[in-house]
Amino acid sequence: MKCMYCGYTESKVIDSRSTDEGRTIRRRRECLACQKRFTTYETVESLPIIVVKKDGKPWATDTVTTTGKPAALTLKPDRSEIKGDGYDLSYVTVAVRDAQGRMVPRSKNQLTFKVSGPADIAGICNGDPTDFTTMANPENKNIMKIKAFNGLAQVILRSRKGESGKVTLQVISNGLKPAQTTVTVK
Repeated sequence: MKCMYCGYTESKVIDSRSTDEGRTIRRRRECLACQKRFTTYETVESLPIIVVKKDGKPWATDTVTTTGKPAALTLKPDRSEIKGDGYDLSYVTVAVRDAQGRMVPRSKNQLTFKVSGPADIAGICNGDPTDFTTMANPENKNIMKIKAFNGLAQVILRSRKGESGKVTLQVISNGLKPAQTTVTVK
């Protein structure tokens, strides 16, 4: 970064902190020429990525965009229909999203799952190797809680033997728009 005092282009970072819920990074810097300290606030809104082949021609392009604050939850079942045999499962992925519908990759919101209908929650997970939250609750198979990990979590629904009908799964989290999905048990 360019020093605001002498114009020298090289500095060292003394301290870095996230501000604005992780969307901006505040860096305290020291100029390598005049040793004066200054503060910068850095935010990446959109970053183009271009993969170039050996011959110099672009091979692939993409854009990475900074997400906003968590605003809503979404649910996506891997299957919308399962058998009522007591063994069939539907894996439902929950994602924490911003106001534009982009997944917020650093969110760790507390999620509460509630299920009604002819299925139970067989288990929940979030992929966090340091989270020791129980993955199954034999006493209460209709309500379970877990924190999202990097904006994601998963709930597993198991059909009840000999029952059929619509299963409704709802996920809620404080301050976020809840989500609901249905799975049919046949």
